[in-house]
Amino acid sequence: MNISVSSELLSEVKNFLDITWDDDAGDEKLSGIILRGMLRINEICGTEFDFSENGNALAKDLLLNYVIYARSNALDEFMKNYQAEFNYLQLTQEALNYVKS
Repeated sequence: MNISVSSELLSEVKNFLDITWDDDAGDEKLSGIILRGMLRINEICGTEFDFSENGNALAKDLLLNYVIYARSNALDEFMKNYQAEFNYLQLTQEALNYVKS
């Protein structure tokens, strides 16, 4: 599993957060949060999602909201508030894996 944060994804997250200024240290920190969010969402759902513009929309929404909660030091609340969405993604992935096999 080779996951990285593309410059396009970083720009999209910065736009979502209304970050309009350039800050290399801030970008590095934000990239780390994004990467941890991607890994966590993939781990919970048991698959590797495409978080690009053409990827899974719900996984992308979860990632964007993960970043908001992580920046606010409220990740415990994130899991509580988005449990239904995680359940849906997990069930969808299980169904897709069943169809493939």
